[in-house]
Amino acid sequence: MRLAALLLIVLAGLVLRLDQAWNGAVENLPDSAAYERLARGLASDGEFEQAGPGLPAWTQPSSNYSPGLPLLIGGFFAATGTDDPRAARILLALLGSLAIPATFLIGRRLSGYWGALAGAALVAFYPTLITDSGMILTEGLAGLLIALALLALFRVEGGEPGPGWILPGLLFGLGAMVRPEFLAVAIVVAAVTALAHRREGCLRALIGPAILLASAALVIAPWTVRNGSSASPGRRSNRAGRSRCGSPSLGR
Repeated sequence: MRLAALLLIVLAGLVLRLDQAWNGAVENLPDSAAYERLARGLASDGEFEQAGPGLPAWTQPSSNYSPGLPLLIGGFFAATGTDDPRAARILLALLGSLAIPATFLIGRRLSGYWGALAGAALVAFYPTLITDSGMILTEGLAGLLIALALLALFRVEGGEPGPGWILPGLLFGLGAMVRPEFLAVAIVVAAVTALAHRREGCLRALIGPAILLASAALVIAPWTVRNGSSASPGRRSNRAGRSRCGSPSLGR
């Protein structure tokens, strides 16, 4: 019975997301349109630049956008030979739905079955997450990556510090590539974990969190270097002129 309740919640959340993804949003937000054009630029030209129909006369510099989602959708477009935004939305809806059982597993670790089920239901039926499935946006993918990072952390936290800490760090890094502010989550989690084990000795308390942060940095470092080099004098990273509001950061 308990498993059936979870399956019903997951199925309902999936159906709601797929319906929204199939029909699309009534009004496509500018960020969604920009991510779609960036994915097309990667798939067609191999460049992190906006391309395709509906390109405005002036666009935000490409480095203002987080690279994770366009890289995923651009790779999907290249692999499938299509640039249909509906197919991309369905892919994101499927991935976003995985956050429902992932949230349940996190909740079961922290508060038991009923708290876990309530958390899964909240994710499944949260209106914004469902509405966002009608567009190409980062929230669903980033939420899944952070949930998976926490689950990976639960598997190694409390044990011997070692290579097992690499996986949660990589997942936190991928989450930051999708939504840069999630890098702060990795820092907070590492700090809390270190404090929780401080009585075991400073070295033991710091090794695991240090591996986690180093692994996250490893993921975002190439993109940070790329944006830093594109910001050098004489370089332009956007057709509309990067000098107007460019940034060497990860993007938004």
